[in-house]
Amino acid sequence: MRELLIVHTDRAPSSLMAKHLKAELSSHLSPMGSIGEWHISWKLVEHQVKWEAEADQILVLSPHKSKENIPLLSLHVPGNPCEPWVSGKGFTLNMSDPIFSYRLFMAAYELVEEAKLGLDFSYEVDHHGPTINSPVVFYEIGSDESMWNREDLAEVLAKAVPLALRSEAKPESVFVGFGGGHYAPKFVKATVERGWAFSHILAKYAMDCTTDDVLKQAVEKSTVKVDGFALDWKGLRGPQRQRIKALAEELDLPIERL
Repeated sequence: MRELLIVHTDRAPSSLMAKHLKAELSSHLSPMGSIGEWHISWKLVEHQVKWEAEADQILVLSPHKSKENIPLLSLHVPGNPCEPWVSGKGFTLNMSDPIFSYRLFMAAYELVEEAKLGLDFSYEVDHHGPTINSPVVFYEIGSDESMWNREDLAEVLAKAVPLALRSEAKPESVFVGFGGGHYAPKFVKATVERGWAFSHILAKYAMDCTTDDVLKQAVEKSTVKVDGFALDWKGLRGPQRQRIKALAEELDLPIERL
């Protein structure tokens, strides 16, 4: 039995997501509090990026914030490819479970499409803390209070979780993604159309400040073997591509262009 720890706060949208998720899971859980291979536990925290915990997988229910207030539902692995932002250790990625993330992404993406909510379900690149030892993924509603308080968004995302926990779907390949902007549309397309999963995704802006050690962490901090590097080719500058190529040769990993 594996432990899924669900972390949330008492503020929207995290509290709404937790409410709907508890209701959704109640009809699926065994008397022992498990679903499939997963035992479910919960942790209430004061701030979604400042806490400590350990489990086989941690799912953080969180608001997404952006200066542009883009309406968005998203999923991403936390971590700081460069100096720490908000919390966590600088130049340190977290452990990732690409299989869990792939199953949750696909379940949520399909439900969001079916519900015709008028917004996208997307990846975000690795960013912010906390830095912990367990595989962790953030599950977010953004980007302002008008979105955070929408019960329909929290309900749809909640419905995806038991589907992911029962899923036996396996990705075609597992990659580290490099390049592009914060919302990684080419990597979303690769997941939906080609069945690719990602251990970590590092944006173009991170490539200017990160270290070679962090690039190697993107390969090493995965619960499953990484099959190669996927590059948003036009979303990288020439020197950035050359740097990634050199690492791919060192690690004997292929490169796929997107």
